[in-house]
Amino acid sequence: MRERIISFMLAFILSLSMFSQAMVTDGSEVNASELEGNRGARLSSMANSPSRAPALSGTLQALINGISDGESGTVTLSKDYTENIYIPDNKDVTIDLNGHSITAVREKSETTTLNTVVVFGKLTLTGNGSIKAGEVTNVRGVDVASNAVFNMEGGTIEGFNLTGNGAGVHVENNGQFNMSGGTIDGNTASNYGGGVFVYDSKLISFTGGTVSNNTAQYGGGLAVNLMSEGLELTGGTLSGNKAEEYGGGLYVDAAGTTTIDSITISENNASRGGGVYVPASGIINIESEKIENNKAELYGGGIYGTTSSKININGGSVEKNHAEIGGGIYTSYKSTVTVKDGAISQNLADTQGGGIYLAGENNGNRSTLNMEGGKIDANEISADSSTRYGAGVCAAAGSVINVSGGTISNNKNAAYGGGIYSYNDTTLNISGGLISNNSATSAGGGIYAYTWCTITMSDGEISGN
Repeated sequence: MRERIISFMLAFILSLSMFSQAMVTDGSEVNASELEGNRGARLSSMANSPSRAPALSGTLQALINGISDGESGTVTLSKDYTENIYIPDNKDVTIDLNGHSITAVREKSETTTLNTVVVFGKLTLTGNGSIKAGEVTNVRGVDVASNAVFNMEGGTIEGFNLTGNGAGVHVENNGQFNMSGGTIDGNTASNYGGGVFVYDSKLISFTGGTVSNNTAQYGGGLAVNLMSEGLELTGGTLSGNKAEEYGGGLYVDAAGTTTIDSITISENNASRGGGVYVPASGIINIESEKIENNKAELYGGGIYGTTSSKININGGSVEKNHAEIGGGIYTSYKSTVTVKDGAISQNLADTQGGGIYLAGENNGNRSTLNMEGGKIDANEISADSSTRYGAGVCAAAGSVINVSGGTISNNKNAAYGGGIYSYNDTTLNISGGLISNNSATSAGGGIYAYTWCTITMSDGEISGN
């Protein structure tokens, strides 16, 4: 009898223990069916999502779940993990990779887009190590949900590929992404943002780190759409990225202001805008960064500004870029380029506008260059033909050039217009500045004006051309 009582009590205690453990596990998980918005979809895109199984002991997810709601905590990896994870609401989690990796996993029956990491709360990534795709396809690195925050201070997000947007990092609907360190490398998206895609976000901050060797249709490195508070890039590097269409390094599609300062945008490639693509009615302020060694197959090796865009060069350099037309900068109709400081130099165009090309039409869709300071220097045309126009600046139909300061010098190898080529009802107003030491093989070493052009000069100097 006593043995039966002891057995019954042991069984009862064991059942309580299992019940208690189940309550802790279930209580720390999120039921996908109860999530508002598209959170259920995000979680269902994880192969080991909470809607399918609880976090098992010893998994990275279990360590994350162990951090109390409303508190911050750090998980330092002591080994590599092959699993997909999520950061729940009301958790502030720091993951120190500590030289280890988090690798995506997919069930064989799954074919939909997979998220390796989904952030609903706040995630800070530090340390050396990586989040990587491994052998999994159609997979994303980090997905940042509405009002969530992802701070990237270290680590590498690499090798992800998917049909859609944002292979490395994907941010939507007031999500926040701050990058101050680490690397996002070698990711491929079929549409926007091979490295990073941001849509309708309230804040995105780049102060350091590297986004490199990523590929997409638009915005190989970084693609931004509908930023409500503008975009500031104040550090780091966008390099070696490729877009099949627009914006090899940076693609911005929002009629707001983009400020680029103390960042390097280099060796990127696209059809238009090898380094940077500026949207219709968009404004970009170039402060002290380098946009260099980028290439466009067609227009704007360094920067491509589409209709009604405004490009303000306040410092820094746009140099050693290459395109068929507009080696340094290409602007479409009704756009404005203002140069106050800095340099547009050593750029190369195959046919027109080694430094800057201004597109225009006689029907009032005029583009404008305001040269107030800085320099347009040592740009050239590469093609060996008679259609080599404007090594420094090429201004098309109806465009306006206002030169009040700065220098346009040492531009070469144009057939016509070593310094400036203007044609078909363009207007050139010179009230200051220096146009010197430019050369052309046929005519107009300093300036060549063709067909109904107007030139007004009240001050400044044209010499040595």
